[in-house]
Amino acid sequence: MHNTFAVAYGVIGSTTPTVVQNLINDHPEVTTIVMHSCPGSENDDANLQASLMLYNQGYKMYLPYGGFIASGATDMFLAGSIRVVDVTFDPIGVHSWSDGVNEATDYPVGHAFHQPYIDYYMAVGFTQQEAEDFYYYTIYAAPANGIHWMTEAEIDQYKIRTCRYAENPTYDISQIGNTLIANIEGATYQWINCLLLKVWVVMLPK
Repeated sequence: MHNTFAVAYGVIGSTTPTVVQNLINDHPEVTTIVMHSCPGSENDDANLQASLMLYNQGYKMYLPYGGFIASGATDMFLAGSIRVVDVTFDPIGVHSWSDGVNEATDYPVGHAFHQPYIDYYMAVGFTQQEAEDFYYYTIYAAPANGIHWMTEAEIDQYKIRTCRYAENPTYDISQIGNTLIANIEGATYQWINCLLLKVWVVMLPK
């Protein structure tokens, strides 16, 4: 935890809904989840439950430089009311799911086993067409024992992010070594352009 930020790290499991509920109850000041190095979930039901809890709470999601999300963690990221993906390498991975015997692609389009995921995407704001398009894209993108790292075009096509970094920041930025320094004295706007929302994310300097 740090002020209004909470960091998510590691594999999503059966205890994750409890962790999320504790976050909601004990840290009402948190508004943004930073998803850093989240390779997926080992319990899809728990993942969808926890993700809906995050969505209903209105959290923003941020994937930072050097971080990545894959599999079920990509689904969780979609729970963000605002979703920001920093400039990083191979940040978002998708693949098919498996029940240990069969994979998602073994079941025909429209099969009941597909529906919980499609329903989830619709619950977090996708239209039915968008939900179906993204879901079937993911399960055919790579087998369960593989991973497909989404291209920049795919990230935008499937609305994984709602914001991208603007080409021209509204304040001065400098770099010393590996440290990026932003002079936000008197700045009004953050260096994030929420094109899909057609708004700017406001950052009020302290």
